[in-house]
Amino acid sequence: MTSHTDEDLELELRSLPGVLSVSITYNDRSDADIVMLLATSPDLDVTRAEALQVLSLYYPSASLVIERANDVALQMSRDHSRVAIIDVELDQSTGTVEVRLQHNGRTGIGRSGSGPLIGGADATLAALRDLGIELPFSLLSVNSVSLMNRWPVIVTLRSTRNDTDRMGIALAEGELLSSVKSTLNALNRFLATPVRIG
Repeated sequence: MTSHTDEDLELELRSLPGVLSVSITYNDRSDADIVMLLATSPDLDVTRAEALQVLSLYYPSASLVIERANDVALQMSRDHSRVAIIDVELDQSTGTVEVRLQHNGRTGIGRSGSGPLIGGADATLAALRDLGIELPFSLLSVNSVSLMNRWPVIVTLRSTRNDTDRMGIALAEGELLSSVKSTLNALNRFLATPVRIG
């Protein structure tokens, strides 16, 4: 089971420019042993230096592996087995958000009248439910935070089954898309389990 410390580490690593995914393997003592990043960064040495700085605060003895995301890996991430963002729209005059997601050729649409930050997360959850995905989570908070001169969006979801929280972080073009991606990031492990998606 992932600890809060590991979730924090993953959030910080995912916020680094160009990092697409983070994978952590553990040793016998349940400490992080190898941390693997998939990145599109033009200079992996810069990404490695930043990631090592973050990693040293959590698991100084863990090994860091960074792989460049090639066309094959990028294609796999856009595979039909994953939930994909089709479009996000904001009506500036009303603050209404519409999010369209796709999974296995089906499209789910979600709407919210709560503006780009909260509305982006709300509409994403609604679009996932429109796809037939049962989500045992409610939106707890959405925040845009300053992190090394960037403003990623952090979404926190609370389980309706227990008191555990799931957090996602994303930095994209604008608050709305950041909010949508952050919500999906918070749910990535949940959505990766095949039985979750009908």
